[in-house]
Amino acid sequence: MNLEYPKDVKLKDGSTVTLKPFERKDKEALFTFFQRLPEGDRIFLKDDVSDPAIIDRWATELNYNRSSRSSPGRGPTSWRTPRCTRTSAGG
Repeated sequence: MNLEYPKDVKLKDGSTVTLKPFERKDKEALFTFFQRLPEGDRIFLKDDVSDPAIIDRWATELNYNRSSRSSPGRGPTSWRTPRCTRTSAGG
């Protein structure tokens, strides 16, 4: 696991987000995120993220010991993409 995460980043609007790698406990939040994306945007993803079984598989197969190279469309098992959590503006 990359030791620089989690980390807080301040946005231009003054709010702060926390970046962290995807964890098994995040699967419901990730599924909710994908459900909020317009269907027209989701069609460009390799996996059918409207299927909760896909997100569950990603969480089950999660392995950050693999190569750090990113493979778009293969899910968090190969991504090193951090998750964002917005906190209050200015702090």
